[in-house]
Amino acid sequence: FVNENNVQVYIDGVYQSKDNYTTSGSTVTMSTAPCNSTSVELIHMVSTSGVIARDSFTGNGSTTAYVLTMSISNENATQVYLDGVYQSKNNYSTSGSTLTFSTAPSNGTAIEVVHIKAVSASSLNQNNFTGNGSTTAFTLSQTIDDEAKTFVFIQGVYQEKSTYSISGTTLTFATAPQNGYTVEVIAFNSITISNLSDVTSVN
Repeated sequence: FVNENNVQVYIDGVYQSKDNYTTSGSTVTMSTAPCNSTSVELIHMVSTSGVIARDSFTGNGSTTAYVLTMSISNENATQVYLDGVYQSKNNYSTSGSTLTFSTAPSNGTAIEVVHIKAVSASSLNQNNFTGNGSTTAFTLSQTIDDEAKTFVFIQGVYQEKSTYSISGTTLTFATAPQNGYTVEVIAFNSITISNLSDVTSVN
C-alpha cells in the first residue's frame, strides 16, 4: 500500500482510525478481529493525478435515484455517506451520472457523494487529534484551500462539510468534538476540485 495514509477502512460503514490497524505491503492487519459476518471495506488510492467532485442531496423517503454532476466511470471511485455513515458499495449502484440506492434514504437524510478521479496518492496527508469538549479549532500540518479536499471523521463518523470550515491550516468545527473523541482529518494538498454545486434528484 506504500503509505498507510492512502488507505481507508470501514467496518459496517464506520470509518476506522489508523490506530485500529497497520499495513505492510498489500496486507492490512486489524488490531482486533472484526466480528463474524461484519462488512469490511478497504479503499486504497494509488493513481497519479486527480479531480474530486462532491454532490449533496436530502432524502425524502421515496427517491432512490440521484443525478450527480460527473459521470461515474468506476463505482469503486465513489464514497457515499448517509447522515455521516459510510455506505457499502452493496447499498447502491451507478450508471453514467446516476446513483441509485437499493433502498430510498429516509426523509431528511443528508446524502453526500464524493467522486474521485485519479487521485495522487503522494498528495494525501493525515492529521489526528483528540477532542476535549471545548476546543473547536485544530491546526493541520498543511494549508488547505478548500474544504472539499478533506475527509473528516469524529469517532469514526464522517462529518458533512457543513459542520466545519478551513482557513489556511486551521480547521474549525461548528461544535466542539466531545471530550476523548478521536478526530481524524485526511486531506489532499494537490488535487483539482470540480462541480461542487448541490443538484436535484431524479423522481
